[in-house]
Amino acid sequence: MLSVISPVMTLSYGQENDMQTAGGYENILAFTDSLAGRKTIDSSGNGTWSWSTGADFVTSYIWRGNRQGRGPHLQPYVECSAGPFTGGVWGTFDFNRYREVDLYLAMDLPGGFIIGLQDYWMADLQFSDFTAESGSHALEVSIGYESEHVSLNANYIINEAGGAGSSGGDIYIESRFSFDYFSVFMGAGNGWHTDEGRFMVCNVGIDTGWEIDLSDSFLIPVTAQMCYNPDSGRVFFTAGLSISTGR
Repeated sequence: MLSVISPVMTLSYGQENDMQTAGGYENILAFTDSLAGRKTIDSSGNGTWSWSTGADFVTSYIWRGNRQGRGPHLQPYVECSAGPFTGGVWGTFDFNRYREVDLYLAMDLPGGFIIGLQDYWMADLQFSDFTAESGSHALEVSIGYESEHVSLNANYIINEAGGAGSSGGDIYIESRFSFDYFSVFMGAGNGWHTDEGRFMVCNVGIDTGWEIDLSDSFLIPVTAQMCYNPDSGRVFFTAGLSISTGR
């Protein structure tokens, strides 16, 4: 979610595709499960430069209705923003040798739209391998839109990468509906998003969040999410702990 981050240290309880909120944050755009679904900062086009850095510790890494790796993950990130542009590096590492590092760039457009490009790199493979047979990078283009209570996004993998697991032409589309105390979402995809590669609904869930104010400059946003994957028949619950700072 794109947010304006206040210049305070924040301890938060959340997860990778969370509803990140905290006192002093202005929610701008929810672009869930795509590059702008990472921890992000101000790209509202006001001409200022901002930065953010931090790390999450999550009970499990659930991405578009599928669990990646095994067990808890550590997810550090660094991001900067200037005007309508936001870019950064985000990684996730479990304790069973799952390694992923993502590079991303997004640009805000008028009318609540955003476009972006993301590089998913499987970091246990050779960085320079971009071949279809064993490539370690999957490149994705994305477009999203958000109004006050509804957000939509569409994502498209442009290359085949055998090492990363993308088929090329992999599509994922998600909608989210936000209410006062919770949000519901549904996503569908094909390629590496589903067991047999067919286009199917693969991510249906609900998440909620609230805040615990310890002081004027120390906040604990708490979030929880449960999702069901109709394609695999699996149910997931995830939560985590975050520390971040920025301006």
